[in-house]
Amino acid sequence: MAFYNYCIDLSWQVAWFYYGDYDISVIREASKFARASTECNFDELNYILTLSRDLKLRKVYRDFFNHELTALIREKYNYIKHRGTLHFKGLGVQYDYLGISFGNERIPMLVNEEIDIESWKNKFTREILNKRN
Repeated sequence: MAFYNYCIDLSWQVAWFYYGDYDISVIREASKFARASTECNFDELNYILTLSRDLKLRKVYRDFFNHELTALIREKYNYIKHRGTLHFKGLGVQYDYLGISFGNERIPMLVNEEIDIESWKNKFTREILNKRN
């Protein structure tokens, strides 16, 4: 999930730096790059593309951002980022309690959302096949 989400964010950064008001030093100096990349978000990219009158690319990014698979990837990535992990159906046991206790109390595990890999594989495969047709 993380790698897919990184690719989504990096795809925006390419356009952000291309259309943004930056000189070549932004890729030579880490501090300039860090400052410029923190300003990059989807709304700002939309704004820059509108000002640049690149409405075709703006539509491509909007369609991509609003696509159900993109939204699902971002949702699961944020789940992992804020809650730690997912449980992948068929890859081991999802325990209800930690392996340690406090006094006589067993410590419950955070409930991890279960992911069915076959279902995800089918979503990606279906999307690839749709793009070819």
